[in-house]
Amino acid sequence: MCESIRKFKEDNIRQGKIEGRMEGRIEGQVELFIEILQYKLKYLSQETIFKLQSINEQQLKELLKHIFEIQNEKELVNVLVSL
Repeated sequence: MCESIRKFKEDNIRQGKIEGRMEGRIEGQVELFIEILQYKLKYLSQETIFKLQSINEQQLKELLKHIFEIQNEKELVNVLVSL
């Protein structure tokens, strides 16, 4: 019984670490994407940055498909809305 509880605890800790790393990796990718967009577009409003910081991994992948089409913040917002 004690062994199964210990194993359950270890498994949950391991899973939490994996999920934490994944979340941190996504956040890092989003921050890099924001930096690239700021460089490309020269300016992003705080509202747009906030929206970008709240996207998930699937939305980031979809947004990345449009990186070369986006020429200004309005186009970026339109793509964000369509996700």
